[in-house]
Amino acid sequence: MKKRAALDIGSQTIRLLIAEVDDDCTYRVLYRAREIVRLGENMQETKKLTSAAMERAVSCITSFTAICHEHGVHDIHAVATACVRNARNKDAFLDLVQSSAGIRPRVISGTDEALLSLSGVRSVINTHHEAALIIDIGGGSTELIFTEKNTIGIKDSIPLGVIALAEDHLKNDPPDNSETSALQNAVRALCTTKVPSLKYVTTVENPVTLIGTAGTVTTLAAMDLQMTEYNPDTINGHILKDYRIVELYQTMISLPLKERTGLAGLEEGRALVIIPGTAIVLYLMNLLNCKEMLVSDAGLLEGTLLDAQSK
Repeated sequence: MKKRAALDIGSQTIRLLIAEVDDDCTYRVLYRAREIVRLGENMQETKKLTSAAMERAVSCITSFTAICHEHGVHDIHAVATACVRNARNKDAFLDLVQSSAGIRPRVISGTDEALLSLSGVRSVINTHHEAALIIDIGGGSTELIFTEKNTIGIKDSIPLGVIALAEDHLKNDPPDNSETSALQNAVRALCTTKVPSLKYVTTVENPVTLIGTAGTVTTLAAMDLQMTEYNPDTINGHILKDYRIVELYQTMISLPLKERTGLAGLEEGRALVIIPGTAIVLYLMNLLNCKEMLVSDAGLLEGTLLDAQSK
């Protein structure tokens, strides 16, 4: 088995995975770490990464790279997602990472992000259903992958990110009814205009299994389980019921940020963006008439690791 490391540089969170990977692409986790850095904050007007956000991200990546070296791993595969690929100053950011951490992240397309997320999910969840929709809700984009009898029918990435939705619509603390209504309308509009193929998913004969990965969904699972210490193995395969997500959503929008932060299972730094993320989940569940969602902690990060091993 070969030691490898993967870095997922997201718009909200940066994650590290160090693992031993076998030739058959099975892996044994040696080390995990994550840090919320909000790299994609305040990009709405300038379409540029801010200096402060870049500094936070570079510091985190440099620290994670040092941890890899401490584990004797120099085979580090880093991918950057929506906020970096959309940033006008992405080259300046990549240059900073290279000069500080000694690695240059690969900026992946939305399609590649969707396929890598699918690969990661499949490493822990059986997706060989008649029909399944995998959703990856991120800080800067949402990926939707529809599979039917092992054939990939949709592999879309849409500009539906929780950071921009929070910045655009959640001004009051707690948000008022007009803000939550505007948020839900924005989610509906983006899904309708950017993913017309979702209409096809609603017409398939077989029931659609909804599978969620990434921070919003795993946080909802942790909250449902009242977790005081996050455990990926417990999260993998957890089933979230629609009524329970509605209960959590209603609780979160009723509480000011400070009190919301204290809810069991809600990761520090996610108390604002969890609201738009949950609104996306509820919209898709309602659209597809799904009463439950299967949860996968594994996703893009694990898919990146396995992609490196297969090459």
